[in-house]
Amino acid sequence: RGYWPSYNIPFHEKIYNWSGYPLLVQKLGLDYSYDLAPRAKIFRRDQGKVTDVASMKYIMRYNNYKKDPYSKGDPCNTICCREDLNSPNPSPGGCYDTKVADIYLASQYTSYAISGPTVQGGLPVFHWNRFNKTLHQGMPEVYNFDFITMKPILKRDMK
Repeated sequence: RGYWPSYNIPFHEKIYNWSGYPLLVQKLGLDYSYDLAPRAKIFRRDQGKVTDVASMKYIMRYNNYKKDPYSKGDPCNTICCREDLNSPNPSPGGCYDTKVADIYLASQYTSYAISGPTVQGGLPVFHWNRFNKTLHQGMPEVYNFDFITMKPILKRDMK
């Protein structure tokens, strides 16, 4: 493959089986199989477009659920899920952050990170006010951030 995608379905067969996924596939369909889940199909289709850090950021924040045929109109059948956009039962969950690094950045203990659900492609900004019964003390009311560079401050003499 050239890449190892992760989309909340276990890759290793033993873990997949222990986690009950064969039963989910039997009851709910192939959207719960590792190779045929919507995210798997999207990654397979679009992974060749990743050529640099910017395009990796893009694919990791991807959510075009209204137009992508693999999403079937479901804002969680895509790379960066937005459960708050699920019209029958919205909830404040899904893809709430992204971290990206290449080999050079990783060698420098550095990554790019973003907090909050994706707004890519014109998706609405996440607001907690839609979920006023959900505790979120200490968190921003609105999530509309850009990627930032994260790098630890390493001290040579730790005592």
